[in-house]
Amino acid sequence: MKITQVVIHEIEKIAGKTGATLSPYDTTVDHTDDRVIKLVTELNDRYKNRSETYGVFDKKNQTAFHKGFENYYKENTEDSFIAFTKQAAEDLRVRIDSNSPAKGGYLIFAHYEQNRKFVGVFLVRNTLGLSFKRNSKAKKFDIDNVQHIDFENLAMACRISIDSYKKSEIRYLSFINKKGDDISQYFTRWISSVDTETNESDTNLLLDLLHRVPTPNDPETNQPIDRTDFLDRVYSAVKSTPGRIVNIRNLSETFYGNADYLTSNIETFGISINGEFKAHPKVMKKFIQIRAKADNIELSFPHSAFKTLVRIDQTDKSKIIISSENLANKIQQMINSEE
Repeated sequence: MKITQVVIHEIEKIAGKTGATLSPYDTTVDHTDDRVIKLVTELNDRYKNRSETYGVFDKKNQTAFHKGFENYYKENTEDSFIAFTKQAAEDLRVRIDSNSPAKGGYLIFAHYEQNRKFVGVFLVRNTLGLSFKRNSKAKKFDIDNVQHIDFENLAMACRISIDSYKKSEIRYLSFINKKGDDISQYFTRWISSVDTETNESDTNLLLDLLHRVPTPNDPETNQPIDRTDFLDRVYSAVKSTPGRIVNIRNLSETFYGNADYLTSNIETFGISINGEFKAHPKVMKKFIQIRAKADNIELSFPHSAFKTLVRIDQTDKSKIIISSENLANKIQQMINSEE
Protein backbone atom coordinates (compact mmCIF):
# COMPACT_ATOMS: atom_id res chain seq x y z
CA MET A 1 0.00 0.00 0.00
CA LYS A 2 1.22 3.50 -0.89
CA ILE A 3 0.09 6.21 1.54
CA THR A 4 0.28 9.93 0.77
CA GLN A 5 -1.46 11.64 3.70
CA VAL A 6 -3.02 10.59 7.02
CA VAL A 7 -4.72 12.83 9.59
CA ILE A 8 -6.58 11.73 12.74
CA HIS A 9 -9.07 13.81 14.73
CA GLU A 10 -11.24 12.81 17.69
CA ILE A 11 -14.87 13.72 18.29
CA GLU A 12 -15.87 13.08 21.90
CA LYS A 13 -19.57 12.42 22.31
CA ILE A 14 -21.32 10.15 24.83
CA ALA A 15 -24.32 8.27 23.51
CA GLY A 16 -27.52 9.36 25.22
CA LYS A 17 -26.26 12.86 25.91
CA THR A 18 -25.97 16.05 23.90
CA GLY A 19 -22.76 18.00 23.43
CA ALA A 20 -19.81 17.03 21.26
CA THR A 21 -16.23 18.28 21.38
CA LEU A 22 -13.56 18.04 18.71
CA SER A 23 -9.87 17.45 19.36
CA PRO A 24 -8.31 18.49 16.04
CA TYR A 25 -4.70 18.06 15.04
CA ASP A 26 -2.73 20.45 12.87
CA THR A 27 -0.24 17.98 11.47
CA THR A 28 -0.35 14.79 9.46
CA VAL A 29 0.68 11.45 10.90
CA ASP A 30 3.95 9.93 9.68
CA HIS A 31 2.61 7.86 6.78
CA THR A 32 5.88 5.90 6.52
CA ASP A 33 5.49 4.51 10.05
CA ASP A 34 4.82 0.77 9.91
CA ARG A 35 2.04 1.14 12.49
CA VAL A 36 0.28 3.76 10.36
CA ILE A 37 0.61 1.59 7.26
CA LYS A 38 -0.82 -1.34 9.22
CA LEU A 39 -3.69 0.84 10.48
CA VAL A 40 -4.74 2.11 7.05
CA THR A 41 -4.27 -1.32 5.48
CA GLU A 42 -6.47 -2.92 8.15
CA LEU A 43 -9.16 -0.25 7.73
CA ASN A 44 -9.16 -0.62 3.95
CA ASP A 45 -9.29 -4.42 4.17
CA ARG A 46 -12.22 -4.25 6.57
CA TYR A 47 -13.93 -1.74 4.32
CA LYS A 48 -13.68 -3.61 1.04
CA ASN A 49 -15.11 -6.77 2.59
CA ARG A 50 -18.32 -5.02 3.60
CA SER A 51 -21.39 -4.21 1.54
CA GLU A 52 -21.04 -0.86 -0.18
CA THR A 53 -23.56 1.70 -1.42
CA TYR A 54 -22.54 4.15 -4.12
CA GLY A 55 -23.27 7.76 -4.92
CA VAL A 56 -21.85 11.13 -5.97
CA PHE A 57 -21.52 14.54 -4.35
CA ASP A 58 -24.76 16.49 -4.18
CA LYS A 59 -23.78 19.64 -6.07
CA LYS A 60 -26.97 21.41 -4.97
CA ASN A 61 -26.16 20.96 -1.27
CA GLN A 62 -22.42 21.37 -0.86
CA THR A 63 -21.00 20.83 2.62
CA ALA A 64 -17.64 21.56 4.25
CA PHE A 65 -16.58 18.00 3.38
CA HIS A 66 -17.44 18.41 -0.30
CA LYS A 67 -15.83 21.86 -0.61
CA GLY A 68 -12.76 20.82 1.39
CA PHE A 69 -12.19 17.72 -0.72
CA GLU A 70 -12.52 19.66 -3.98
CA ASN A 71 -9.99 22.21 -2.75
CA TYR A 72 -7.57 19.42 -1.75
CA TYR A 73 -8.10 17.69 -5.10
CA LYS A 74 -7.13 20.92 -6.91
CA GLU A 75 -4.16 21.92 -4.71
CA ASN A 76 -2.95 18.42 -3.72
CA THR A 77 -0.81 19.69 -0.82
CA GLU A 78 -0.36 18.60 2.78
CA ASP A 79 -1.73 21.93 4.05
CA SER A 80 -4.88 21.65 1.94
CA PHE A 81 -5.40 18.07 3.16
CA ILE A 82 -5.13 19.15 6.80
CA ALA A 83 -7.51 22.07 6.18
CA PHE A 84 -9.98 19.73 4.48
CA THR A 85 -9.98 17.27 7.38
CA LYS A 86 -10.27 19.93 10.10
CA GLN A 87 -13.13 21.79 8.43
CA ALA A 88 -14.97 18.54 7.72
CA ALA A 89 -14.46 17.20 11.26
CA GLU A 90 -15.77 20.41 12.82
CA ASP A 91 -18.82 20.31 10.57
CA LEU A 92 -19.57 16.74 11.66
CA ARG A 93 -19.16 17.75 15.32
CA VAL A 94 -21.76 20.48 14.84
CA ARG A 95 -24.15 18.07 13.13
CA ILE A 96 -24.11 15.49 15.95
CA ASP A 97 -23.78 17.94 18.85
CA SER A 98 -27.49 18.03 19.70
CA ASN A 99 -28.31 14.46 18.63
CA SER A 100 -28.56 12.42 21.81
CA PRO A 101 -28.16 8.86 20.39
CA ALA A 102 -25.14 9.69 18.25
CA LYS A 103 -21.67 8.67 19.42
CA GLY A 104 -18.28 10.12 18.61
CA GLY A 105 -15.05 8.39 17.74
CA TYR A 106 -11.78 8.77 15.89
CA LEU A 107 -11.98 10.22 12.38
CA ILE A 108 -9.16 8.87 10.24
CA PHE A 109 -8.64 10.61 6.90
CA ALA A 110 -6.23 8.87 4.53
CA HIS A 111 -5.10 9.41 0.95
CA TYR A 112 -3.67 6.12 -0.23
CA GLU A 113 -3.33 3.76 -3.16
CA GLN A 114 -4.18 0.08 -3.30
CA ASN A 115 -5.13 -1.06 -6.80
CA ARG A 116 -6.70 2.39 -7.18
CA LYS A 117 -6.23 5.79 -5.54
CA PHE A 118 -8.62 6.68 -2.72
CA VAL A 119 -9.34 9.28 -0.11
CA GLY A 120 -10.88 7.27 2.70
CA VAL A 121 -12.62 8.46 5.85
CA PHE A 122 -13.08 5.95 8.66
CA LEU A 123 -14.91 6.48 11.94
CA VAL A 124 -13.60 4.01 14.54
CA ARG A 125 -13.91 3.62 18.27
CA ASN A 126 -11.93 1.92 21.01
CA THR A 127 -13.17 -1.24 22.64
CA LEU A 128 -12.21 -2.88 25.91
CA GLY A 129 -10.42 -6.19 25.70
CA LEU A 130 -8.25 -8.52 27.75
CA SER A 131 -4.60 -9.47 27.57
CA PHE A 132 -2.24 -11.78 29.46
CA LYS A 133 0.54 -10.19 31.52
CA ARG A 134 3.38 -12.24 32.98
CA ASN A 135 3.74 -11.86 36.76
CA SER A 136 7.36 -12.87 37.34
CA LYS A 137 7.24 -12.61 41.13
CA ALA A 138 4.15 -14.77 41.56
CA LYS A 139 5.21 -16.97 38.64
CA LYS A 140 1.81 -16.75 36.98
CA PHE A 141 -0.13 -14.84 34.36
CA ASP A 142 -2.39 -11.95 35.28
CA ILE A 143 -5.22 -10.71 33.07
CA ASP A 144 -5.26 -6.99 32.26
CA ASN A 145 -7.92 -4.79 30.72
CA VAL A 146 -6.67 -3.14 27.53
CA GLN A 147 -8.22 -0.76 25.02
CA HIS A 148 -7.75 -1.32 21.32
CA ILE A 149 -9.19 -0.12 18.03
CA ASP A 150 -12.47 -1.86 17.23
CA PHE A 151 -11.78 -2.82 13.62
CA GLU A 152 -14.48 -5.48 13.70
CA ASN A 153 -17.26 -2.94 14.19
CA LEU A 154 -16.18 -0.16 11.86
CA ALA A 155 -18.70 2.55 12.82
CA MET A 156 -18.94 4.40 9.50
CA ALA A 157 -16.71 4.85 6.50
CA CYS A 158 -16.59 6.15 2.97
CA ARG A 159 -14.11 6.16 0.12
CA ILE A 160 -13.71 8.51 -2.81
CA SER A 161 -12.18 6.90 -5.88
CA ILE A 162 -9.80 9.58 -7.15
CA ASP A 163 -9.59 8.07 -10.64
CA SER A 164 -13.39 7.83 -10.96
CA TYR A 165 -13.81 11.36 -9.62
CA LYS A 166 -11.28 12.64 -12.14
CA LYS A 167 -13.20 10.98 -14.98
CA SER A 168 -16.53 12.29 -13.62
CA GLU A 169 -17.89 8.76 -13.43
CA ILE A 170 -21.31 8.25 -11.87
CA ARG A 171 -20.04 6.19 -8.93
CA TYR A 172 -17.00 7.67 -7.24
CA LEU A 173 -18.35 7.78 -3.67
CA SER A 174 -19.02 4.62 -1.70
CA PHE A 175 -20.26 3.94 1.83
CA ILE A 176 -20.59 1.10 4.30
CA ASN A 177 -23.07 0.63 7.14
CA LYS A 178 -25.28 3.32 5.69
CA LYS A 179 -28.16 2.35 7.99
CA GLY A 180 -26.30 0.51 10.70
CA ASP A 181 -25.35 3.28 13.10
CA ASP A 182 -27.02 6.21 14.86
CA ILE A 183 -24.57 8.57 13.24
CA SER A 184 -25.09 7.26 9.71
CA GLN A 185 -27.67 9.80 8.56
CA TYR A 186 -25.43 12.62 9.75
CA PHE A 187 -22.43 10.99 8.13
CA THR A 188 -23.96 10.84 4.65
CA ARG A 189 -25.45 14.33 4.92
CA TRP A 190 -22.08 15.57 6.15
CA ILE A 191 -20.39 14.19 3.05
CA SER A 192 -23.24 15.56 0.88
CA SER A 193 -24.07 12.61 -1.30
CA VAL A 194 -26.90 11.50 -3.54
CA ASP A 195 -27.54 7.93 -4.64
CA THR A 196 -26.98 6.95 -8.26
CA GLU A 197 -27.43 3.22 -7.96
CA THR A 198 -30.02 1.39 -10.05
CA ASN A 199 -30.92 -2.28 -9.99
CA GLU A 200 -30.42 -2.46 -13.75
CA SER A 201 -26.85 -1.15 -13.66
CA ASP A 202 -25.94 -3.32 -10.67
CA THR A 203 -27.26 -6.46 -12.38
CA ASN A 204 -25.23 -5.62 -15.50
CA LEU A 205 -22.15 -5.09 -13.33
CA LEU A 206 -22.73 -8.46 -11.68
CA LEU A 207 -22.85 -10.13 -15.10
CA ASP A 208 -19.62 -8.36 -16.07
CA LEU A 209 -17.98 -9.54 -12.85
CA LEU A 210 -19.07 -13.16 -13.33
CA HIS A 211 -17.67 -13.15 -16.87
CA ARG A 212 -14.28 -12.01 -15.56
CA VAL A 213 -13.69 -14.08 -12.44
CA PRO A 214 -12.54 -17.71 -12.64
CA THR A 215 -15.49 -20.07 -12.30
CA PRO A 216 -15.70 -22.12 -9.09
CA ASN A 217 -15.05 -25.84 -8.99
CA ASP A 218 -17.93 -28.26 -9.32
CA PRO A 219 -18.18 -30.04 -5.92
CA GLU A 220 -18.85 -33.38 -7.67
CA THR A 221 -15.93 -33.32 -10.14
CA ASN A 222 -13.63 -30.80 -8.42
CA GLN A 223 -13.13 -29.26 -11.88
CA PRO A 224 -13.97 -25.65 -12.88
CA ILE A 225 -17.60 -25.24 -13.84
CA ASP A 226 -18.23 -24.30 -17.46
CA ARG A 227 -18.95 -20.56 -17.72
CA THR A 228 -22.36 -21.10 -19.30
CA ASP A 229 -23.33 -23.60 -16.61
CA PHE A 230 -22.06 -21.26 -13.91
CA LEU A 231 -24.23 -18.37 -15.13
CA ASP A 232 -27.21 -20.70 -15.29
CA ARG A 233 -26.61 -21.74 -11.67
CA VAL A 234 -26.30 -18.13 -10.53
CA TYR A 235 -29.51 -17.29 -12.37
CA SER A 236 -31.33 -20.13 -10.62
CA ALA A 237 -29.93 -19.13 -7.23
CA VAL A 238 -30.99 -15.49 -7.62
CA LYS A 239 -34.40 -16.43 -8.98
CA SER A 240 -35.07 -18.63 -5.94
CA THR A 241 -34.07 -15.89 -3.48
CA PRO A 242 -37.04 -14.03 -1.94
CA GLY A 243 -37.50 -10.73 -3.75
CA ARG A 244 -34.63 -11.60 -6.13
CA ILE A 245 -32.27 -9.87 -3.69
CA VAL A 246 -28.61 -10.27 -4.63
CA ASN A 247 -26.13 -10.11 -1.75
CA ILE A 248 -22.60 -10.27 -3.13
CA ARG A 249 -21.09 -11.82 -0.01
CA ASN A 250 -23.81 -14.48 0.21
CA LEU A 251 -23.41 -15.27 -3.49
CA SER A 252 -19.66 -15.57 -3.02
CA GLU A 253 -20.11 -17.89 -0.04
CA THR A 254 -22.58 -20.05 -1.95
CA PHE A 255 -20.45 -20.63 -5.04
CA TYR A 256 -16.88 -20.16 -3.80
CA GLY A 257 -17.16 -21.12 -0.14
CA ASN A 258 -15.57 -17.77 0.68
CA ALA A 259 -17.67 -14.67 1.37
CA ASP A 260 -14.71 -12.40 0.54
CA TYR A 261 -13.80 -13.90 -2.84
CA LEU A 262 -16.05 -11.81 -5.09
CA THR A 263 -15.53 -8.59 -3.11
CA SER A 264 -11.77 -8.99 -3.47
CA ASN A 265 -12.16 -9.34 -7.24
CA ILE A 266 -14.50 -6.34 -7.31
CA GLU A 267 -11.71 -4.35 -5.67
CA THR A 268 -9.11 -5.65 -8.14
CA PHE A 269 -11.23 -5.00 -11.23
CA GLY A 270 -12.44 -1.60 -9.97
CA ILE A 271 -16.12 -2.50 -10.41
CA SER A 272 -18.46 -0.12 -8.55
CA ILE A 273 -21.26 -2.52 -7.66
CA ASN A 274 -23.52 -2.27 -4.62
CA GLY A 275 -23.11 -5.00 -2.05
CA GLU A 276 -26.83 -5.74 -2.10
CA PHE A 277 -29.51 -4.97 -4.69
CA LYS A 278 -32.61 -6.36 -6.35
CA ALA A 279 -31.85 -8.24 -9.56
CA HIS A 280 -33.29 -6.59 -12.66
CA PRO A 281 -35.49 -9.19 -14.45
CA LYS A 282 -34.68 -8.04 -17.99
CA VAL A 283 -30.94 -8.04 -17.39
CA MET A 284 -31.12 -11.41 -15.65
CA LYS A 285 -32.21 -12.94 -18.97
CA LYS A 286 -28.70 -12.21 -20.22
CA PHE A 287 -27.46 -14.81 -17.72
CA ILE A 288 -29.29 -17.54 -19.61
CA GLN A 289 -30.00 -16.01 -23.03
CA ILE A 290 -27.70 -14.86 -25.82
CA ARG A 291 -29.13 -12.27 -28.17
CA ALA A 292 -27.34 -10.80 -31.18
CA LYS A 293 -28.44 -8.77 -34.17
CA ALA A 294 -26.37 -7.80 -37.21
CA ASP A 295 -26.75 -7.67 -41.02
CA ASN A 296 -30.56 -7.96 -40.68
CA ILE A 297 -30.16 -11.31 -38.91
CA GLU A 298 -31.23 -11.77 -35.29
CA LEU A 299 -30.35 -14.78 -33.11
CA SER A 300 -31.66 -15.61 -29.65
CA PHE A 301 -30.77 -18.81 -27.81
CA PRO A 302 -29.94 -20.00 -24.28
CA HIS A 303 -26.37 -20.08 -23.03
CA SER A 304 -26.65 -23.86 -22.77
CA ALA A 305 -27.02 -24.09 -26.59
CA PHE A 306 -23.71 -22.34 -27.26
CA LYS A 307 -20.98 -24.73 -28.42
CA THR A 308 -23.54 -27.53 -28.68
CA LEU A 309 -26.23 -26.35 -31.11
CA VAL A 310 -24.70 -22.97 -31.97
CA ARG A 311 -21.00 -22.41 -32.50
CA ILE A 312 -18.59 -20.14 -34.30
CA ASP A 313 -16.52 -21.80 -37.02
CA GLN A 314 -12.92 -21.62 -35.78
CA THR A 315 -11.51 -21.84 -39.32
CA ASP A 316 -13.66 -18.95 -40.54
CA LYS A 317 -14.94 -16.85 -37.65
CA SER A 318 -17.33 -14.99 -39.94
CA LYS A 319 -19.42 -18.17 -40.04
CA ILE A 320 -21.91 -19.32 -37.40
CA ILE A 321 -22.83 -23.00 -37.47
CA ILE A 322 -26.27 -23.99 -36.17
CA SER A 323 -26.86 -27.72 -35.83
CA SER A 324 -30.62 -28.10 -35.55
CA GLU A 325 -32.67 -30.26 -37.88
CA ASN A 326 -35.91 -28.89 -36.41
CA LEU A 327 -34.87 -25.29 -37.00
CA ALA A 328 -33.71 -26.08 -40.54
CA ASN A 329 -37.06 -27.73 -41.28
CA LYS A 330 -39.00 -24.75 -39.95
CA ILE A 331 -37.00 -22.32 -42.06
CA GLN A 332 -37.54 -24.50 -45.15
CA GLN A 333 -41.27 -24.70 -44.42
CA MET A 334 -41.53 -20.91 -44.16
CA ILE A 335 -39.66 -20.48 -47.43
CA ASN A 336 -41.83 -23.06 -49.19
CA SER A 337 -45.03 -21.40 -47.96
CA GLU A 338 -43.93 -18.10 -49.53
CA GLU A 339 -43.33 -19.60 -52.97
